[in-house]
Amino acid sequence: MRPVLLRSSSRRRETLAAFGFIAPSVVGFVFFIAGPLIAGIGLSLADWDLFNPPRWAGTSNIQELFRDPLLRRTLVNTGVFAAGAVVLNVGLGLLIAVGLNWIGWRRFSAIVRTMIFLPFIMSTAVVAVLWTNLLNRDIGVVNWMLAGLGIGPVSWLTSSTWAMPSVILLDGWKNTGFYVVIFLAGLQSIPKEYYDAVRVDGGSGWATFRHITLPLLSPTILFSVVICLIGAAQVFDSVYVLTKGGPGDATRSVVMYLYQQGFESFRMGYASAVALVLLLVVMTLTGMQFLAARRWAPR
Repeated sequence: MRPVLLRSSSRRRETLAAFGFIAPSVVGFVFFIAGPLIAGIGLSLADWDLFNPPRWAGTSNIQELFRDPLLRRTLVNTGVFAAGAVVLNVGLGLLIAVGLNWIGWRRFSAIVRTMIFLPFIMSTAVVAVLWTNLLNRDIGVVNWMLAGLGIGPVSWLTSSTWAMPSVILLDGWKNTGFYVVIFLAGLQSIPKEYYDAVRVDGGSGWATFRHITLPLLSPTILFSVVICLIGAAQVFDSVYVLTKGGPGDATRSVVMYLYQQGFESFRMGYASAVALVLLLVVMTLTGMQFLAARRWAPR
């Protein structure tokens, strides 16, 4: 009888210890993820101006989403920005990481990694203010350098043609270093025996990259693309400081539109509906990437 009681007491202590370890995560999930999500769904079905109690509005906010041309424009803008961010951050980050890994000079690689990574730890608002001055049409350094090449001044931030590329360029300058570090970690985890085998067989550098590096680095690429898309879908501060969403609506993102609807127009119900649209878009894109990754990213 006593051994049974001891086992029961030991199992109870283990269960309590397990609950104690997972409790912080569960509380954090409830208060910071599940709770706000449920509140957002509820607010999307109500009218609330922040000053008066919410009023039930049914599906009127949801119906308005399908009639809102500005929402469609912000979704397109965000999609263009996300595509550019993935190409610049992930693509350029991969190329730089492969180059640094191929060079193999530890001191040189460490210096370059530090220089590239520094912008990532800077505040986005500070970086945006810096780039606002660099891209100024009249006194910016970029146009000054172009003038030396005989190219006239470019309205980087006030032209609907150049405003979005300017925002994408800022994002790439700030965040590419993060992906370089991620890819370097992935490259250095690939066993050297694979490269030695290809070298013995007389394989070229491109063949090595295509048949060894890319397949073994595919989980890292998948991770990088997913987090880059999720971050790009939430772009706000760089756009707000650099262009204020202009000129016109050329760079207005979904999150910026959400902010304006909620905290400038005081339409928290409609802003919550826009937030749900963004959530669905991000979840759909992430799910599609994981489904597609079954073919090219081995686990």
